[in-house]
Amino acid sequence: MDIKLQIEDIMDSKGSDFELSKLFKAYINEYKSSLPQLFESSQGKDFLVKHTKKLDSIISLMYKTVLRRLFGNYIPMRSSIPIAIVALGSYGREQLCVHSDIDLLIVYEKIEGYNSELIIEKLFYLALDSGLKLGHRVHETSDLFKASNEDITIKTSLMESRLITGSAFTWQETTRQLKKIRLHNQRKFILAKIEEARIRRKRYPTSMQPNIKESVGGLRDSQLIFWIAQTIYGVSSLKDLTGKLFKEEEYKEYRVALELLYRVRSALHLIRGKQEDRLILEFMPQVTQMLGFKDARKMATKVLGAQWRINNFTQIFVKKMVRPYIADMSYVSKFRHNRIRKGIYSLDGRLFASYNLKPLDIQELLEILVALPDMNYRFDAGFLNQFTFCKIKHPLSPKIYGLIKQLFAKENMYCFLKLFYYAGVLHHLFSNFKKVLHLPQFDGYHTYPVDIHSIKCVQALENIKEPLIKDLYNSFSDEERLVLKIVTLAHDTGKGRKQDHSEVGAKLIVQFCKRLSIKEELVERAVVLVKHHVLMSSVAFKENIHNEKTLYDFMSHVKDTKNLNLLYVLTYADINGVGGDVYNSFNSKLLLDLYKSSLEISQNTNRITDAKKRLNIEKRVQNQEEFKTLPVLLKKKILRVESNLFFF
Repeated sequence: MDIKLQIEDIMDSKGSDFELSKLFKAYINEYKSSLPQLFESSQGKDFLVKHTKKLDSIISLMYKTVLRRLFGNYIPMRSSIPIAIVALGSYGREQLCVHSDIDLLIVYEKIEGYNSELIIEKLFYLALDSGLKLGHRVHETSDLFKASNEDITIKTSLMESRLITGSAFTWQETTRQLKKIRLHNQRKFILAKIEEARIRRKRYPTSMQPNIKESVGGLRDSQLIFWIAQTIYGVSSLKDLTGKLFKEEEYKEYRVALELLYRVRSALHLIRGKQEDRLILEFMPQVTQMLGFKDARKMATKVLGAQWRINNFTQIFVKKMVRPYIADMSYVSKFRHNRIRKGIYSLDGRLFASYNLKPLDIQELLEILVALPDMNYRFDAGFLNQFTFCKIKHPLSPKIYGLIKQLFAKENMYCFLKLFYYAGVLHHLFSNFKKVLHLPQFDGYHTYPVDIHSIKCVQALENIKEPLIKDLYNSFSDEERLVLKIVTLAHDTGKGRKQDHSEVGAKLIVQFCKRLSIKEELVERAVVLVKHHVLMSSVAFKENIHNEKTLYDFMSHVKDTKNLNLLYVLTYADINGVGGDVYNSFNSKLLLDLYKSSLEISQNTNRITDAKKRLNIEKRVQNQEEFKTLPVLLKKKILRVESNLFFF
C-alpha cells in the first residue's frame, strides 16, 4: 500500500505517534534494502543524487505528516508557516553517502500565530524515532550570522545549504543571511580552511589503503576547492568556473576522478552496512566486483590515480584563487630581487611561478632546476602548475637526458622527484615508471605504491642516519654515487609484470643508463644491484649468516667488494623507503653482521668463483629428471652437501 494512504489511515483512526514512526521506519528500511540494486544500475554522482532526492521526499513527507497531525484539516499554505528545512554539508551538495549523517538546518522565525518550536520538535522526534541518522541545527534566521562566527565548522556547513521543504519566504531571508555570511571576513575563513586541510593531509598521507574521504586527494580536497570557490565567487557549482579558472578538459579529468571516488565510497558503505571510508585490503575484492573491475590491483591503481588527479587539481587551482587574499605586499620587492627569469622566483628555499606565465617546455624548466644551488627546495603551486602543463615531446632529446643526469648528480634530488610526481611528469621523464605509476604493493610489507616508495628510497639515501653507512656512501666517487641514486630510484620499476621484477628492472636500467651516457663498467654494476636489490635483506633476515656456504653463495651473486658496498647502502635506502618502523636496530644489526662477514669473504675471489660455479651446477642437477624423482628429504640432503668437489 502507498505510504501516504497508510499515513492517512493512521490519522483517520487517531493512531499514535509511535504508529507513525513505526510506519516510516519500515518504509526507510525497505528503501535501504533496495540500495544495492539501485547501485547496480546507477553509480557515482548519479547514485548519490537519487539517494539524496529520496531522502528529500521522506523528510518532506515527515514534515507534511507533522503539519497534518498538528493542524488537522486546517493546514495553512506551507509558505505561510515561518519554517524552512534545509540540507547541509554533503547532503546539501547532493553528495550524501548511504550511511553518512543527514545534516539538517531548521530555520524559523518567531511569529506569535505559530508555535514553530513545537512543529520543529515534533519533526525531530518523528525523524529520530524512524531511524534517520540526523545531525541537526536549529536557528532563527536572525541568529544565523552570529552562529556562523562562533565556529568555522558551522560557517562551512551553512555555505552548502539547499532548501528541502518549507516556507519560501523564510528561505529567502535565509539566503540573504547566507550571502552576508559568505562575504564576511573571507580572508580569515580561507586561511583557516587551508590550515585545516594542511593538518588533515599530514594526518592522512597517500597510502595503498587510502581513506577515500580524508586522504590526500580524497573527497575532502574536492570539498576544499568548492568551499574556496563559493566563498570568493559565490558559485553553486565548480563547473561554473570552467573557462575562467581552468580549462574544460582539466575540469573533465578532475570530475572523472571524483566520480570514481564517489563509486568506491558508496560501495564501501554498502559492503559494511555502515559508514566506512577506508579502502582496506579486506574490502577490495567486493569493491572490485561491485565496480566491474577485473582485479583488485587494477582497481586500486585507478583509485590512487584518481586521488593524484584530485590532489593536483586542487593544489593548483586553490592557490590560484586565494593568491590575492594571502599575498604579502612586503614580499613584492623581495620577489623583484630574487627573480630567476620572467615570472619565476626563488625565495627562502621555495620556488614560485606566476599563473600568468605561459607553460614553458620541459627543457627550460629542467635548466632552471639544474642552475639552482644544491639544497632542498619546496615548490609553490604556481611552479607545480608550470610542470603540470609543460610541453614534453617524445622521445626525449639527448639535451634533456643530460639535464636529468645533472639533477642526479646533485646531493638533493628528492625534492625534484617529488615535484615530478605531483606534477604528473615522473613517467614522462623516466619511461620505466609507466608500468608502476600508482601501482600498489599488497605484500604485507610496503606502505606505499611503487612510485612513491621509489622516491622515498631516494630521500632515505640523501639523509643517511647511520654513521658507518654515511661514511661508506661518502667514500664512493661522484660517478658511483650518481649510479647508486639512479638504481635507488629505479630498482622496483620492473614490477607490474608477470616476469621477475628484478630481472625486468635490470633490463630497464641498462636502457636508461645508456641514455645518460653512463660508463659501461658502472652500467654492469647497476645491473647487479637491481638484479639483487632484495638479496642482502633476504639473506640477513632469513638465513644463517654465520654459515660459510651462505656467505660464499651470497658473494657469488654480488661479485666483488665494490658491489657489496653499493648494495649495503642500497639495501639501507630500500628498507627505509618502505615506511613505518620497518628499519630498526635489530635488522640494522643483522645487515651489518652480514656486511662485515661478506667483506672478509670478498677477498677470497677463488672461493667466490667456486661458489658461483656450484650454484650453476645445483640448478642443472635440480632440472634433471632423475633428481626430480627422489624423495624430498634426500633432495635437501644432496643440496646441503658442504663439499664443492662433490658437485664439480
